[in-house]
Amino acid sequence: MTLRTCSKTIWINLFVWVMSFVMVLPAWVHSKVIRFPDGLESCSMNLVTPKEVLWYTLYQTITSFFLPLPLMLICYMLILCHTWRMYLKNKRERRFSANNKSRDRAIRLTKMVLVLVAVFLVSVGPYHMLQLVNLTLRRPTLAYYTCYYLSVCLSYAASSINPFIYILLSGHFRRRLTYRKPTSRPSVEREPYGPQVRTPHSSF
Repeated sequence: MTLRTCSKTIWINLFVWVMSFVMVLPAWVHSKVIRFPDGLESCSMNLVTPKEVLWYTLYQTITSFFLPLPLMLICYMLILCHTWRMYLKNKRERRFSANNKSRDRAIRLTKMVLVLVAVFLVSVGPYHMLQLVNLTLRRPTLAYYTCYYLSVCLSYAASSINPFIYILLSGHFRRRLTYRKPTSRPSVEREPYGPQVRTPHSSF
């Protein structure tokens, strides 16, 4: 909670943007408009030597899969440990009303974490595994290209699936989506100099 200040939030966001900029620099350096023999042009990665292919593949796989995965697992595990710790604490103190809420929240968060990790592994994992397999192939086959392009589509699909996972598995999201502010009538209060009408303030 001590980190949740306006100034620290700004610095953390700036740090994330700077790191993101640095991590995409290799893609900017190697991107180039390539002209094919039939006259078509395409913006693609211009990796000429096998060494460039090796280093770029390792860079992409590490920064996009092997680095985010343990960070995601650590953060999720810390959240789950804290949630289950609060549930056990309420259970020991025999807080029956709070105990039920804590247990439901812990189970809901556990399900969400398992689904999010599974979606990340299933959607992003095949693409990076095929990238590593490509390093061992002299001439990729048609089956490899088919699996590769399917894995590309699957990796992009993860970004669009995650919001729906939060909505389906999080009761808080569902409540906020279906929330309707109850209409209230202005109240009339008597003041020394006559009645004054006070309307409720907007929450926005």
